[in-house]
Amino acid sequence: MPMAVSLFDNALNIGWIDLSFNLLPNIDPVLTQFENLKILYLHGNVIGELKEVNKLANLKKLLKLTLHGNEIEKIKGYRYYVLSTIPTLVNLDFSRVTKGDVVTTKTWRENNRADKPKKVQYF
Repeated sequence: MPMAVSLFDNALNIGWIDLSFNLLPNIDPVLTQFENLKILYLHGNVIGELKEVNKLANLKKLLKLTLHGNEIEKIKGYRYYVLSTIPTLVNLDFSRVTKGDVVTTKTWRENNRADKPKKVQYF
């Protein structure tokens, strides 16, 4: 994929990329070079780990993302993980991000913070 960036004269101006149905096992970090990217279709691939979404966190203009049809879609909290990682999204998997999604994502993020102290239960 790195070669793909060099094929475009104005790669920075690309706003929409469709990589759906390509059997991609991960998200290539080269996508972060498209800083004006607004729409990214990655549905129908074989992406299996939620942490792959972290690679897209720096795409500050990303508004629409599709990841349905990947293994990560089956992971509990998938939608809220993606929305918390990429808060600029207004559409995920061809579904509008609602005010309810925003509220639930905020709660989900608070409950799943890595630095949150875990409750110890004594018997």
